[in-house]
Amino acid sequence: MIEMSFKTLIIKVLVFILSNFLSSRRLEVDTQQLNVPKLNVAYKIYASTPNGSRVLGSLKLRIPVFGMLATKTACARFSRTLSTLLAAGMPLIEAIEITGKTLDNVLFKDALTDAVIQVQRGAPLSAPLKASGIFPNMVLHMLSIGEESGNTEEMLTKLADYYDEEVEMAVQSLMAAMEPMIIVVLAGVCGILIGACMAPMLSMYGALDKL
Repeated sequence: MIEMSFKTLIIKVLVFILSNFLSSRRLEVDTQQLNVPKLNVAYKIYASTPNGSRVLGSLKLRIPVFGMLATKTACARFSRTLSTLLAAGMPLIEAIEITGKTLDNVLFKDALTDAVIQVQRGAPLSAPLKASGIFPNMVLHMLSIGEESGNTEEMLTKLADYYDEEVEMAVQSLMAAMEPMIIVVLAGVCGILIGACMAPMLSMYGALDKL
């Protein structure tokens, strides 16, 4: 009985110390001081400028893991859209223009805009894409083979299937890697909430003990 009371006392003391620490370190977020809305507006304005969109687009492609995922997603959409348009009988130049509008990253849009100009001059599509430096070698190699053999649509379809599988596998691997991190974060949040809830109760018990 004495041992149980001692353990209970230790637990109460630890929780009391934790609650006092959380109370003393409590963060009061003042949105006016942080200017969160202003920062959000400034970000959107900068992202809407030609230079800002290119800088942010380049940063997105350089982020570890997520940059590779963004590149694979763009390649999958590019291959699928272009192959579908060509299979429907649309001219190559018009198909490239429409495909460029479906992409999110401005760097890929610029690459396809330049590709339209180069193709109009008689260059193969793989040449300007290679010059852009953002398309993987797999895309360039398969597209070049398709142009030489006259099976561009088929090669683009195979590329789309390949990158769709790559994107799916990358997302699954990313989610599996993030699960332990998510569990740790949730555990920390739960611990903070429990400590915050226990703090008033312990303060009340302390005041009652002094009576």
